[in-house]
Amino acid sequence: MSHSVALCIPTHGRSELVRDFLESCADYYIPSGVDIYYYDSSADRQTEAVVTSWKDQEHVHYIRMEGAPLGEKLLRIFQGDGLRKEYDFLWLSNDATQFIPSDLALILQNLSESYDFIEFDNFPNIETRVFTDPDELLGANTNCVHIGASVMNVRTMLRDVDWSKYEKYFTDGQAYNNNSYYIFYFVRFLELNNFHALHLRISGMRVSPLKKSTFYSHDLVSQTVENTVAVHCQLPVRYSNRWKSCAWCASMIVLGTFSDILLYRREGFYSLRHFIRYWSNWDKVTSLPRSQLFIAAILPRRFLTWQYEKRKQNGLKRLRDFCERHKKIAIYGAGTRGNVMGEYMELHHIPYDCYCVTSRRPGKTEFRQHPVRAFSEIDAEELKDTGFVLSLYQIYLDEVLSALLEKVDRRDILYDIQFDKDIRYELGYRTDITGLLNNR
Repeated sequence: MSHSVALCIPTHGRSELVRDFLESCADYYIPSGVDIYYYDSSADRQTEAVVTSWKDQEHVHYIRMEGAPLGEKLLRIFQGDGLRKEYDFLWLSNDATQFIPSDLALILQNLSESYDFIEFDNFPNIETRVFTDPDELLGANTNCVHIGASVMNVRTMLRDVDWSKYEKYFTDGQAYNNNSYYIFYFVRFLELNNFHALHLRISGMRVSPLKKSTFYSHDLVSQTVENTVAVHCQLPVRYSNRWKSCAWCASMIVLGTFSDILLYRREGFYSLRHFIRYWSNWDKVTSLPRSQLFIAAILPRRFLTWQYEKRKQNGLKRLRDFCERHKKIAIYGAGTRGNVMGEYMELHHIPYDCYCVTSRRPGKTEFRQHPVRAFSEIDAEELKDTGFVLSLYQIYLDEVLSALLEKVDRRDILYDIQFDKDIRYELGYRTDITGLLNNR
């Protein structure tokens, strides 16, 4: 049975992302039963021009909310403002998130009236499963925090809601307002009888390459600490896993590793002032010991900059030497990370032959004008001449390395976590995570 779905996208001043989504995705989202709504608070009319000139005005709609902060837009979306008809499911998304046809089909196939909430990601820590306890869902380190990674059942989640109870989360100007959707989810879950949520394992989501350095600001660390703590403080005490979730969310955004903190120190986003100011909050947002946080806070920025430039030079030399030793080069990973590596190699005039993946998605035969090949398609003779440059999320590294090492010598594999981070930063791809920050 097919269900009607409203994809609701708040946006602000990013008409190029709106155009990219419509040109890349509308032709397969709409036939799948998804109507697209843009809620725009831009001061100019560029986004309006893009949306209202789109070829399919029956299924792509524009709602102007000039000057409205994100919290107010979210409240009005949840209340059904601007929707042209009644829908079975409401899908809240940001303006940079896209799903390939096979994942979109899987999501839509799993929509069911028996689920109040459907959440999806490709994290390897959890397989597809049903949750009947909201606290267990909160503590499972899923992707509920990502705007774009969940769908709500309109009948159970958004009808007969006492909005006066929730308005403060969306409109009172507090640090958590931009993440009020997350608070709404978990407060509303507790009001439901026989709560059922589906966690769906998909192959991944794509963040538009057009969204690069828009994420970073000098308030990055402050926003992360203050917003994540503020959000989780608003969750009912019934949630025993709220601080576990808080640390997970913050680590996904910026506070995951010591090298992350050093990067923010180098760029002036982190200092001794931050270390002291958030002394009582560090345990809630990171597993890093205070000794490392202190060291990062006092290291000279000039030294870290020199170290960064030296590391990039050495990494580029290793990459060139590795590629020159092999007749063929395959970038392993045809997603966000692979896109960055391809751009970097092209920028430095380092040729490569193809992208390699564990399993090739239907229809995905080319990426950055290079062929995409499944690892299983490469025969033993060709493997002898091929060097693999791994461009993957670290969570997939062990699985991919194990498969590669069964057939490939370790000397024919290049992967450097820190260099991977450095080139992403150099090219402006500052993050792969959207959520729990000041997205407008």
